[in-house]
Amino acid sequence: MKKRIMTFDIAKAIAILLVVFGHALAGIRDSSNLTLTSSYKSIVYICDIIYTFHMPLFFFISGIFVSNWQKRNIKTAFWQKFQSLMIPYFIWSIFTGSFMQLAQKYTNNGQGMKQVLLSWLTPFSEYWFLYCLFFIFIIYYILINYLKLSIKTIFIISVLLYLLYPITPDFWISKQLAGFFIYFAGGSLLSKTILENHDKLFTLKKFIASVIAFIVVMLAYSFVITENGNELIIWITRFIAAISGIWITLALSHELELNTTRLSSKLSTVGKESMSIYVMHLLPLAGARIFALKLVHISNLWSLSIIITIIALICCYIGYWIINKLKLSKYMFGR
Repeated sequence: MKKRIMTFDIAKAIAILLVVFGHALAGIRDSSNLTLTSSYKSIVYICDIIYTFHMPLFFFISGIFVSNWQKRNIKTAFWQKFQSLMIPYFIWSIFTGSFMQLAQKYTNNGQGMKQVLLSWLTPFSEYWFLYCLFFIFIIYYILINYLKLSIKTIFIISVLLYLLYPITPDFWISKQLAGFFIYFAGGSLLSKTILENHDKLFTLKKFIASVIAFIVVMLAYSFVITENGNELIIWITRFIAAISGIWITLALSHELELNTTRLSSKLSTVGKESMSIYVMHLLPLAGARIFALKLVHISNLWSLSIIITIIALICCYIGYWIINKLKLSKYMFGR
């Protein structure tokens, strides 16, 4: 489809805002050693809810729009994805890793130059998504164009990989591939249906139904985590929660497109530039959290999470403006 569908840009905007907020919550959770028995256990719950679907949504949307890319010759296809994903991945891994090395005693994960040097082999920090998505694109291209597998067959393979996740060895990106390829393949499988019928699929009634389903599934997910402990059941329940979350986001995005023109326009812009927010938000988020916790001593952790999220987004906007003025967005953001 030649016309850009705003629904998906809005969905990416919602997803990237959840990424930043989710990282803010996760950083506070880890630095404050929060658990389900802590006074701020709500942060643990909300963080887990966000993490069930925000990255699956990005993989799903990538799968929806893979069809035109897969028709290119291998050289053009490979270079396009290397330029848009791997070049920003390496640049920002080096940039972020250097700062993490300098501030290693203040950070949660302690990553530094050692992990940067291994970033070609092991995904670096939160940039794992770019690394993993690149190889998923390449694997998908090979399966479609060289092994001549149908999209349905690829989806079946992705389902099998997902079910095998609990026993998948943690080697290279095997875990990420098992856990997220299913969403990419699912997006590809449903691509034509979604692009041609999104007005009928993402209705207000289906949005409400998705919200109810998501609440029920998340309650079930919480139960199986605390009571059952079976990893396969937890993983299947998490998948259902992810699908419900994806549908909620797409249906909400469609409603925003139809009914709130000004807001939808701004969110659409954010969605189009989601890559820049993704690669830039880590350092200002971590810096703001360290400053607020260790120097200002903000005690209310929910207020802290909102404050550092806003600071990180403002810093991303400033960084985006500077990088565009310097005409470096081609390398820094893969455009």
